[in-house]
Amino acid sequence: MAGPAIAAGETDVNLANDIFFNDYKKLPQIVGGVANLSDGGVMSYDVISKKAQQFYLGLPPTGGGFLSPERPFMFCSDEYIGNLFCKQWDFGANQQEIVDDTIDRYKNYYFFSAFKRGRLNWSIDGYLNRLLERYFIHYTEAFQFYYFFGSFLTGSDLGSDLLTASIHSLNSLGDILQTPEPGTHCTTQLSPDVMVLPSAMGANACSPGQPSMNIEPPDGKPYFIDFSPDYYYRITRTGSLYEKLASLITLTSTAARFFRVDTFADSNNFSINYYRFFKDEMLGLLGGVIKNDPAMYAGYVDSGQQYHPTPVVDLTTWGVANPPTPAYLQPGVKRVQTPVNKTIQYYALALTLANLDTTWDSTLDAGNYLAVTVKGSNDDVAYGNSTVVHEYTHPQSGLVYRAPQFDARTGVGVQLVDELNLITGRAGINGTLPSKFGLFNNQPLPDWQTARARLTAAQSGNDQGALNDAQTLFQFVDQQVAYRVDLLDDLRMFKRAFGY
Repeated sequence: MAGPAIAAGETDVNLANDIFFNDYKKLPQIVGGVANLSDGGVMSYDVISKKAQQFYLGLPPTGGGFLSPERPFMFCSDEYIGNLFCKQWDFGANQQEIVDDTIDRYKNYYFFSAFKRGRLNWSIDGYLNRLLERYFIHYTEAFQFYYFFGSFLTGSDLGSDLLTASIHSLNSLGDILQTPEPGTHCTTQLSPDVMVLPSAMGANACSPGQPSMNIEPPDGKPYFIDFSPDYYYRITRTGSLYEKLASLITLTSTAARFFRVDTFADSNNFSINYYRFFKDEMLGLLGGVIKNDPAMYAGYVDSGQQYHPTPVVDLTTWGVANPPTPAYLQPGVKRVQTPVNKTIQYYALALTLANLDTTWDSTLDAGNYLAVTVKGSNDDVAYGNSTVVHEYTHPQSGLVYRAPQFDARTGVGVQLVDELNLITGRAGINGTLPSKFGLFNNQPLPDWQTARARLTAAQSGNDQGALNDAQTLFQFVDQQVAYRVDLLDDLRMFKRAFGY
């Protein structure tokens, strides 16, 4: 577009401001109609070449020059990176289109970028850097500009454009963390509410009569890297573990960069992260990864047995009074297991504490929701009367774990303590667990105290089958307790490591 004609009574400055703050699709309306837009159309090189030849063939002896129509394409060299409209390798006329195109290219280039395919210079580090520097860097730029200039852009199309782009990028990062492995998924007795990759037989085999679904790439991706079968083997494919690591780095980074601004001069003003604006959503996402709890953040299967990622920020409910219940929260909807191991859990913990909890900025307080202590130990804290402290007494060691709740949000520490109290139960009282903890012979599991009492009774009896069942039940329930206690100790260890 060569440039819009100035509408009657409008100055160049006012028109420039209108173009900057409004959606580009409103340009015809701004200038009073399409007829007022001076645009000769995009001209191919062939057309320009023929026009130039015709001009020079009829050129008089006195000479002259040929001028082709100037196109309004923006050029930005590398030193201008950080400008709102200067982004490397971008496609799109506004921020939402730029982010959406980046998301599409990240997905579409997976088969070309994540596999070695005989390239000598391909490496895991190179792939990880490509994700961070070519794709994910554009995810956070839109939010940085929205957050920093948010009050100034309130009510403008540019502000709405930046907010929508920010939400799309945050949801894309959440989508990466939710990525399941490819293959047939179904519910099992050990996982009746979450669809998992099943075993051929046993309690983790597909439950009879229950639906199953096959998840294929790129919705599902192998979690670990793959190797060639040669004696001198080579890495032939990256795993989604590295994509999830890159997503966590991007999600927790507070580094901002602006064109011709010394962001290092005032770290408080230029420390910008999604956590400042989407605190509840970020706590839910990171907490789900740290706990390895698919129910908190994983993708879901709709009624048509199609996989969908769960949005971190759902525009149909976010900021809406009395919102409708979204599809992924409807009764009976199954979540899909996403692979998470200690590597990703520890990275999520470390990056959250390193970047989203500081002593110089009270808005970055993620550590409050990861706080766990042992009563009477050197890391214990004397909380005020207004702070609700959740406690769990380990039935064997007698250690009392304490997790504070500072507001209506229940952080990872509080969630784990409450789950442990539920799973452990009370001595002398028969109790069963909700189905999400698993089933045994299609029956609810007993709590830890009940399972131990049944095992003690079976050991003194003569029924070998009852003893085998009691041992299996107790071992499974005890593992659920041990996993969560280990995670509480992980929280304590990381808090101490980061000086809290």
